[in-house]
Amino acid sequence: MEHSTSYERIIPLRAVGAMRLRRILLIASYLLIGIGGVLWVLRSMNPYVLLLTLLGLGIWILLTKNFLYIEYEYSFFGGRFSLSKIYGKRSRRLIAEFDSEQLLLVDYDSEEGQRSAQRYRPSTTVSALSSPKLASALLLLWEEEDKTRHLVRVESDERLEQLLRRANPRACSYAFKRGQR
Repeated sequence: MEHSTSYERIIPLRAVGAMRLRRILLIASYLLIGIGGVLWVLRSMNPYVLLLTLLGLGIWILLTKNFLYIEYEYSFFGGRFSLSKIYGKRSRRLIAEFDSEQLLLVDYDSEEGQRSAQRYRPSTTVSALSSPKLASALLLLWEEEDKTRHLVRVESDERLEQLLRRANPRACSYAFKRGQR
């Protein structure tokens, strides 16, 4: 079944919990390496030490700056859903991709929805939410050709819910079909 409606959304990961700690530690490491390098240069008075310090700090920043800002991208084109993780607004890693016909369950992320999803025994579970304690989330469970099942939690909005209801109504739970959270 071909779907003419497309959907694309980018969700920035909020700095809460472990993500906030990661940002603080990386920025602190930049400062510590910079201050340590300046002290080392002042102590040795060697221009090569300054070059070595700047080179080391530059390499460290280049290697770690992508982990400061993480976003998720959801897209739904032609009945195909894809989920990517974007690091530093540049590099992208595909997390999940499936056709709407492969969906086994679409439900709200509630206790009942979690129980329904766990009955399918998914082999992997991925959370692609901006915050771990988000109230409006969906559970999408699908099965690949090799019979492995995957569960992903995504942020919900009205447009995505309508697209998923139209794309595969068989996979939608009763509560999801009725819009009852």
